[in-house]
Amino acid sequence: MRPQIRLDRETLRSNARAWQARAGTGLRIVIKSQGYGWGFTTLVDALDDIVTGYYVSDEDEFDKVRRITKRPLITLVDVRPEAIPRILESGGIPTVSSAAGFDAAEQRARARTKRARASCPY
Repeated sequence: MRPQIRLDRETLRSNARAWQARAGTGLRIVIKSQGYGWGFTTLVDALDDIVTGYYVSDEDEFDKVRRITKRPLITLVDVRPEAIPRILESGGIPTVSSAAGFDAAEQRARARTKRARASCPY
């Protein structure tokens, strides 16, 4: 006999609502590593109407999750400077930790005459 593990969608949604109520603000969840094995689509389908955004590991995960949600996505690891304009244009918040990355974000902001949002790991 092999154990079976399943994700109870309603329990997941109930827990997300409870965390949101406790925090008293919007909820952003981490769904890196294919949603910890459950799959990005499974988690986004279950939570997209509850959460205000998601954290993903990197550019690759950003691209995969961007296809299934329009919610803000924040990368957890440093984004290559050349990818920063694309991430920002797609509604993402890249993690930036280099001078070149900050320069790329600033150039994109000046071109759009609006502020670029970025995360800094320090």
